[in-house]
Amino acid sequence: MQALQGFINRYGCPFLYAECRTYYGRVLFENGDWAAAEALLTDAISMSEGVFQAPHAFAAGTLAELRLAQGRVEDAARLLRGVEGRQEAAAAVASVRLQQGEPSAAATVLRRRLAATGPDRLDAAAVIELLGETEIALGDSGAAIERGRALVALGAVNCCDLIVAHGERLLGQALASADVPAACAHLETALAAFVDAGIPYRAAQTRLLLAQVLAPSDREVAGAEARTALSVFEDLGAGRDADAAAALMRELGVKSARTGPKNVGRLTRREQEVLALLGEGLSNPEIAGRLFLSRKTVEHHVARILSKLGLRGRAEAAALVARGAGDESARDR
Repeated sequence: MQALQGFINRYGCPFLYAECRTYYGRVLFENGDWAAAEALLTDAISMSEGVFQAPHAFAAGTLAELRLAQGRVEDAARLLRGVEGRQEAAAAVASVRLQQGEPSAAATVLRRRLAATGPDRLDAAAVIELLGETEIALGDSGAAIERGRALVALGAVNCCDLIVAHGERLLGQALASADVPAACAHLETALAAFVDAGIPYRAAQTRLLLAQVLAPSDREVAGAEARTALSVFEDLGAGRDADAAAALMRELGVKSARTGPKNVGRLTRREQEVLALLGEGLSNPEIAGRLFLSRKTVEHHVARILSKLGLRGRAEAAALVARGAGDESARDR
């Protein structure tokens, strides 16, 4: 990115910088640095908005996927307004529809994207995996198994262990209800690859899947896997997945009290002030007036607070303040 900035300063082409920020933001997302990823992706969206459609859709779609990982479905859907028909945002659009309980609509978006891209390209991997997940939701595990095998083959041909791992994980999901030993074997293979690559979110997701598969037959191991997954989800701020892990632990009779956000102390002084006013129930315009800030600046602060704390909306932020977290953050600083 630093080398590219020199090129842009000399020759122009700022859209290249926006696109590179998106790729790097994706890397940081996968590697678990979600706050830095959000900053890069937000910049990429601002740089490309109204100027470069493809990089803008790419950046908006990537940030929407981060929002989904945080459990903020409505925010993800809002980011995608105006880019729903762009191929660059297809995976994010389908993910939102799947989360909203519309697997058929999600599958339609993904099949169109796959037809336009071709199944042999590396950038089709995420689309293939997500399409397999929608097929599982639609009750077609056989089709999902074929998607998983296709992913494993795509990764093997291109010497990409991570694509193989995603294929193995999809196979584990698809086989969960029919062949528990085989499902566990595929999930263990995927888990080892994600752990080895240092990709905490995907590893935790795979642990949770493994726990769900094992729950009927080995409650002790399932509980241990769910507990480990829950810890990672809470560290990252993956609220939706943390809720799922905690729910499974309760079903297993394992203590599953959510510890809540662990990053309150990372808020800046201004973010602490905004959080305190959220706790009072103030709207963004009211906060702007109280702190003598622009509404857009307040919107940015609110988004950053929700991201850092892994919260899904203003109501959760207000509840956090009610429990005394705002005062705790001040003490931490």
